[in-house]
Amino acid sequence: AASRTLSAILDSNKIARDTFNAANRPYVGVDGTVVQHLEYDAFGNMRTVPRRTPQTKDMSFTVHIKNFGSVPARDFQTSWIVRFGGLVVPGSKIPDTPNALFPSQTIFLAGQIGQDNYLDLMNGKKVLEAEVFISYYGPSGKFTECETQRFSPDSSAFLNLGACKW
Repeated sequence: AASRTLSAILDSNKIARDTFNAANRPYVGVDGTVVQHLEYDAFGNMRTVPRRTPQTKDMSFTVHIKNFGSVPARDFQTSWIVRFGGLVVPGSKIPDTPNALFPSQTIFLAGQIGQDNYLDLMNGKKVLEAEVFISYYGPSGKFTECETQRFSPDSSAFLNLGACKW
């Protein structure tokens, strides 16, 4: 009987610890991707618009990454691979320096599709896809996430395709 009581106490302690760890950890993930089409008037002046128009020639996109959890994400790092038409798009990215991402804080990754590729993207001839990698530590260990996003010309938005296939 004493061993069953000790076992029940140990099980109860484990449940309490697991519940505490789940409630008190960072949860970092993609909080959406903002798309802005760049429109030019007859004088070459640019303005951003939410959808394609006859005057749009390129577009920018910004991935928002947020800590949804209740504690800071330590040694936070993020990166991404952007593919256009199946090929990795070379681009410069400021290297990540391990730091903290605090609760409700958001950081951004930004990209652009230039005039040479914009029509192929908007006409569906080529696909724009991004894999967003996230790595961080919380009180109970290391966490990694990877999410695939694909641009939909019809909705002028990025769709979440779920976990990366790496």
